[in-house]
Amino acid sequence: MASEKAGKSDDFNRQSLDTKRIRELESDIRRLEEDRDDLEKQLSEEAQLTLELKFEKEGVDLKFARLQKRIADLEQFKMESSSLSAELKNQREEELKRIEEDSGKLSKEHLTKKQGDSVKIKPKKHKTAQELELVVESLRRVIEK
Repeated sequence: MASEKAGKSDDFNRQSLDTKRIRELESDIRRLEEDRDDLEKQLSEEAQLTLELKFEKEGVDLKFARLQKRIADLEQFKMESSSLSAELKNQREEELKRIEEDSGKLSKEHLTKKQGDSVKIKPKKHKTAQELELVVESLRRVIEK
């Protein structure tokens, strides 16, 4: 009997240990399942964030390409405008030089001033009747207004 009691006691202890071990394993399983669920949720959030960042990156890449093209266009425009402005400057300088030369010739040939001469507007000696009528008519209009 003592051996039966000892055997039953061993079986009871073994069952008790097995039950305790089963409860610990079930608790570990629940904890691991919760951890897995948390990790899946975190993975889903990270996947969503990754998609959003990819979309944003594509937009930035397009904007960057447009800005690069705009910079190239502006640089080309700058080069063209600077060459045109240089051309216009040269043309202007040539025209000024030609005008100075022409005015120098005129002043030497035609505008030599004699002593006592001054610039005067010479009145026209004879006005035609038609010109006088136009002057009178224009004066009437001014007076009537």
